[in-house]
Amino acid sequence: MPALNELAAGTYEFDVHNAGQIAHNLVIEGGGDTSGAQTTPTIQPGSDATLKVNLGPGRYTLYCSIDGHRKLGMQAVLAVG
Repeated sequence: MPALNELAAGTYEFDVHNAGQIAHNLVIEGGGDTSGAQTTPTIQPGSDATLKVNLGPGRYTLYCSIDGHRKLGMQAVLAVG
């Protein structure tokens, strides 16, 4: 995750590496986007995925949607202004 409190609106590419021992993914939802969440495919341990998104102004939630992972704290909030 970027070490910023807020990003400028624009197109971003999230390069995701799964350094864990079980599968994960990255889901981005929120902002003013009504088309639904954007997600990577399931990322196996040691593998990578890229998610290119256009982020407009608003607050986004980034999380892993694999069973129970979000409840374990695998989430973050990102502000775009």
